[in-house]
Amino acid sequence: MKQSPPKSPLLTVVQDVRVNGIIENIRKAVKSNMAFVVDPQDVEHIRTCFTNAILKGEQSLHKMAWYVFNQMAPNSKMESKLMVFGRCSNPTHEGLLRSDTLFDYNSNFLSHTDSYLAQTHLPICSICGELAQSIASLIQHRRCPDNDGSVLRLLRTRIKSTSHIAYKLADIVFDIDLIFKRDKIRNNMNNFITDVYGMKIVLNQDQHVHPLIETIEQWAPLEVVEVKDYTGNNRKESGFEALKLVTNYENQLIEVQIQSQRMFETERNSYTAKHQTYKEYQMEQRRHLGIDYTNLYQSLYKLLSTNETNRNEYIDFGLQNR
Repeated sequence: MKQSPPKSPLLTVVQDVRVNGIIENIRKAVKSNMAFVVDPQDVEHIRTCFTNAILKGEQSLHKMAWYVFNQMAPNSKMESKLMVFGRCSNPTHEGLLRSDTLFDYNSNFLSHTDSYLAQTHLPICSICGELAQSIASLIQHRRCPDNDGSVLRLLRTRIKSTSHIAYKLADIVFDIDLIFKRDKIRNNMNNFITDVYGMKIVLNQDQHVHPLIETIEQWAPLEVVEVKDYTGNNRKESGFEALKLVTNYENQLIEVQIQSQRMFETERNSYTAKHQTYKEYQMEQRRHLGIDYTNLYQSLYKLLSTNETNRNEYIDFGLQNR
């Protein structure tokens, strides 16, 4: 009988028994204030499985975007572009930078990983002329022409970076949603990472938002796993409004946010007013969690990152201060 993987926070990203067993042992060790060491063979196995899973997930996300777009706007052509956001390394050169690169969806542009595309299309600081440091990237699709009667305004996809996934793992172990009393709807999916792959669907009007759930449930390739309603009286304190769905497409969990144009503009304007993205705000919060959290994140990032070149490396969890 095939063994089921342990239910570690990474189970929804990598369905491998060995990987999830190690991640779950790390979680238990941290919770028990015990030391844990991952040996080089396990490190290499985790990195290989993680890299392969991310590549497969990226392709599933792009295929799902193509499917959703054609279901919602079958009479329109797709205008696609890569958007990369960054900041200059010089802190006096303030402002969020952005680069836009148009591409043909049917070309081989998306055969490259999203992280590669982000690093090769970085925005340039207008003050010093230096390449910015990447904060986030996304793929945006619009209808062309936009007068075909569809309620779809735009569709965006994004994939979390390895560093962000390591932060999410550390967040779950520390349960920082409760520490910071974040206004999130909690359920049994909160102990898993379900938003590595994300899609945002922006519709014309508020009244178009909720009916789309029934439409999505009728699309054969998709399964709606979870729905969270952050609209109307359930909107977040920040003013953020959206219907959040977790969907299963090709055995891959993909988070879908559904917003009206008004909700989308409100969210975008709040970032402009605060001069920081939501990701940057989260990073600011994490700085207050202390050295134990920082050490856990750094070890998790090293465990998952293919940028590490040491093939005979032991990765320690909980040993830094002992």
